Amino acid sequence: MNKPRMRKSLFGLFWIILSFFNYGYLHSIQEKKDEVSLGERVLSIGDTRDEYEFFSIDDAKMSSKNEIFISDKVGCFVAKYDFKGNFLAKIGRKGAGGSDFGRPLAIEIFQDELYVLDSVNGRIAIINTDFRNRQFSHVKLQSNQIGNNLFTINKNLFLHDIFSMKDNVNGKIRTFDRKGKTLSTFFTLDQYEKTESKKDELQRALSFISSKLRISLSHDRREIITTYRYSANPIRLYILDLNGSIKKSLTIKVNDKYTFPAFLSNYPIKYPKTPVHFCKVEGLFSYQSYIIVFVDFVEADSTLGERINQKMFVLDKKGNVLSEKSLSGTMYFFDLSSDGYLIGTDISRENPAIDIYKLNIISK
Repeated sequence: MNKPRMRKSLFGLFWIILSFFNYGYLHSIQEKKDEVSLGERVLSIGDTRDEYEFFSIDDAKMSSKNEIFISDKVGCFVAKYDFKGNFLAKIGRKGAGGSDFGRPLAIEIFQDELYVLDSVNGRIAIINTDFRNRQFSHVKLQSNQIGNNLFTINKNLFLHDIFSMKDNVNGKIRTFDRKGKTLSTFFTLDQYEKTESKKDELQRALSFISSKLRISLSHDRREIITTYRYSANPIRLYILDLNGSIKKSLTIKVNDKYTFPAFLSNYPIKYPKTPVHFCKVEGLFSYQSYIIVFVDFVEADSTLGERINQKMFVLDKKGNVLSEKSLSGTMYFFDLSSDGYLIGTDISRENPAIDIYKLNIISK
């Protein structure tokens, strides 16, 4: 073999070897997955002092300035704190006046505005987050079938869930404008039939007084992620666009002993004598490229009540379960801020309080 041909052959072999190693390197990069976990608690707010006492916390959110807003549906107020836990201000009192709340449930923050979903007065109160002007403006809602979720797509487009036993046709999610005009309702049983085979369980879920939704928005506020609090098995998450079309569904398969809690069809709710096992979704969030789900695995009976083991699931946007970790305590999570702070409340506490945890993301 002459030298030019040999050099050409060696050059070709070199590129084949280099390409092989590059493929292996790139493939190893693609296989690397970040480890996402719940970090240490960084702050608690709530005790017996006047400015820190709560009666029933229904929601808590953090602003872009790391200010914390907490709504109390029994005390009928919203309190504001800095990130060190120092009390800043409180607004609202029980009533139907312009600066009153009948029952403040969900709260939402968008830019410099705070939105408070008031179910009794059938409206959303709007106030600047600095609380300097104590006068509220309001969006009057056309229906009193109000759930526990409120989101802002922009300053003229809102979304809340519908809490009703007769919403199979109109849907369980409603969008509306700043005048309160309904723009759309969606998430109906018909949509479920296209993607969920357990129609009988979902029919019951749509009819139960306990059929509350868990809802989250994507970071760009262009997608809705939702599921039922009381879930069938597998737990199914739905990703919808803002028009209500289901783009995809993701599933979390758990132990077969956890089934849909059929006993909820009886009201008032009574646990059966024989232990039942079911799941409750107590937090649903979209964060960066992940979907984070907090699930209570419940064993219950009429003698001992509920025994709960809580787990945190981390999924990618394709629905792959990246991790499943057991947690201590019984947390109900309200919010996951853009910089990775989780806000929740431990329902086992005697004095209501909120706890803030840092979400840990470790690149492998």
